[in-house]
Amino acid sequence: MMILITAAAYLAASAAYLLYLLNFREAVARTAAMVLTLALGTHLLTIGVLVSDALPMSVRNWVFLIGTAVLVGAFLVAQLKFNIKVAGAILVPVVTIAIYAMYIARADTHRVPLAVLRVITPVHIGSIIIGVLSFFLAFLASVFLILQEFQLKKKVFWRLFRYVPPIEKLNAYSHSAIIVGFPFFTLGLILGAVWIYRQSGAFDLGPQYVLSFISWMIYGSLLHMRLSIGWKGTRAAIWTIVGFICALGAGFYYALR
Repeated sequence: MMILITAAAYLAASAAYLLYLLNFREAVARTAAMVLTLALGTHLLTIGVLVSDALPMSVRNWVFLIGTAVLVGAFLVAQLKFNIKVAGAILVPVVTIAIYAMYIARADTHRVPLAVLRVITPVHIGSIIIGVLSFFLAFLASVFLILQEFQLKKKVFWRLFRYVPPIEKLNAYSHSAIIVGFPFFTLGLILGAVWIYRQSGAFDLGPQYVLSFISWMIYGSLLHMRLSIGWKGTRAAIWTIVGFICALGAGFYYALR
């Protein structure tokens, strides 16, 4: 039960860091850090309870449980010195999934109540759709941005592009679309992992989930680089396009399986 409470605490911290992506308010960032600190406290308390009660657990699970606690602690300390708050929107959901997976494995059950599944399924599908549509808008803006920069370098101006926004606006549109889509895509992936476990009794991830995870990592890394060192232009546009291709590939594989 303590492991499940820890997973729930990390889920709340994940929501707080994803909310920070939507408004970038320092008050939200501080709240997210406080919630994550509480989650880490619960995590450490869970380790203490398991040790004191001498509850049976595999070496792999012990490494997992202690390793994630060290990782979260290191992130909280690093956050005090470096501007890496955006990375919390990547790290904390991963820790949430890891802790929940360990809980399910230890409980030796994959039964998710049917009532819960009825809620999870439409939210999962809706979140993924919103995320992918947002990434598609970022993809379009990035394609036009690369073409605009190509025109400027070659000094060849196509007539059609007089109706296309300038490079700076395209860069801003792409960035805004990713900020909107990333939290929804993250939620969709988390719920998708729960749904997969319900269906198969294991986290047997197919190519569509692997491609989705790669896309999520690309967009998460891109957000971090944009906000920490000001990435933009062709380099950011290429990452955006590759991320969308991965997400699109996952969608095609799911539809054609």
